[in-house]
Amino acid sequence: MIASLNLETPAVEAYLLNGVPQIQKSSTFGFPHGIISLPYQWWRREHGEEILVKGYHTLLAGLGGNLASTPQTFPYNLLITRQWMMIVSRRQDQYQSIPVNSLGFAGSLLVKNQDQLALVKALGPMKILQQVASQSKA
Repeated sequence: MIASLNLETPAVEAYLLNGVPQIQKSSTFGFPHGIISLPYQWWRREHGEEILVKGYHTLLAGLGGNLASTPQTFPYNLLITRQWMMIVSRRQDQYQSIPVNSLGFAGSLLVKNQDQLALVKALGPMKILQQVASQSKA
């Protein structure tokens, strides 16, 4: 779903030294989210874990999360690839009978039976994601 986003890839040095990574948003999504680009081959770098932590903290703060609070006070879904990291704030973990986890925001809504499949087809995936995601700070 979002793998085709055109995000600028930052240099590792700029990412670590120049402060806060830039939070980007996709106009495709009708729900609150934040995306940051990750430096090329960050996982092979000496400071790979710092890159992830910095991006994670930036996204949480950008969406209104507080690291000092418990996860229950700011529910979210996290997606990390080799190119980007995304957080979607959410208000519930399912819509009607359709459960939605992070994979749902990557384009994979998993259903348990034919009734749920029919419901996904009737509602449409984006409607389900919009209903699960938080409605604040869009």
